[in-house]
Amino acid sequence: MLIINKDSNSETIYCTLRELQGNIIEDLYRFIFTNRATKDEVIVDIEDISTKSNYNKFVFNGSSLFGNYNTGLWSYDVFAINGVGDVITGVLENGFMNLIENTIFTPTGYSEQKNQYKTYNG
Repeated sequence: MLIINKDSNSETIYCTLRELQGNIIEDLYRFIFTNRATKDEVIVDIEDISTKSNYNKFVFNGSSLFGNYNTGLWSYDVFAINGVGDVITGVLENGFMNLIENTIFTPTGYSEQKNQYKTYNG
């Protein structure tokens, strides 16, 4: 499962797309994200910046892509595309993405707690 923060300016995700890609050598991929509840769709073409051959690495701006969309569960499909934007493979990977947002964590404090105990011997 991918976890993407919709308030982040730089999100990095890792995938293993090359295992189903065969001998097609492309560094451009199309991600199609679909919200499971609202059916909103976000389509983005992203370049693979990985220097390793066993995984793909993508970096993008989460706030510009998902800033106006609802948080929650999304599904995604990934395709390889050529330089002009034509899809040249079937689905290389699909799965789920959890879209989250920044939340300010405030710990709960108890100011009226009594630290006196009664114990019994016997």
